[in-house]
Amino acid sequence: VLGSHDPLLDWALRQSRSGLASFFDGSMDGLERFLRGEGVAAGLHIHDAARGDWNIAIVEAAAAGRNAALISFATRRRGLVYRPETGAPEGLGDLRSRRIARRQHGSGTDQLFRDLAGRAGVDPTALELTEIARTEDDAVQMVQRGAADVAFGLEAVASAHGLAFAPVITEEFALIVDRRAWFDPPLQTFARFCRSAAFAERAALLRGYDAGSFGTVVWNG
Repeated sequence: VLGSHDPLLDWALRQSRSGLASFFDGSMDGLERFLRGEGVAAGLHIHDAARGDWNIAIVEAAAAGRNAALISFATRRRGLVYRPETGAPEGLGDLRSRRIARRQHGSGTDQLFRDLAGRAGVDPTALELTEIARTEDDAVQMVQRGAADVAFGLEAVASAHGLAFAPVITEEFALIVDRRAWFDPPLQTFARFCRSAAFAERAALLRGYDAGSFGTVVWNG
């Protein structure tokens, strides 16, 4: 399983004992690797500002004619993660004097942050950015240890590290899957686990998640 790192997905892959390995380095990296046949699924959260939807536009363009489908995994709240003592940012327009944990180019988080910052009248290239954080945990941990003032991160990760959170957007996280592989034992084992009570309980414990739509086909190639 490739693509964007997600705490709930990472946990489910381990707990399901499906035998699926993972390599998370951003949505676009995962999609490109998936299309090259390097994995059976990839996690995506790519926003299309013009259409106002998630993941479908890029998958339609990149995977047209492929034997693939896009499956809903969960929605999750994303926003500004900060240390309580530094004070709450007043939205994306209030980031010019703060160090921002930078995510890698090609990640869904980096693309979304740049789009939303631009709409808020902020030039992302004019912000003070830190070294690259390649996962959700890495970005939030930079804030926790004082290497950054703010991360554009997930509520669940902020809560797990005892940090404050100001919501900005609810995003849709989905899996593009190889349709043939979907019916093989590893992905079927994983999918069954994601419909279990244990999975639902875990999703409910994580702040900002709603996994009630898991398994819904949102695009079928």
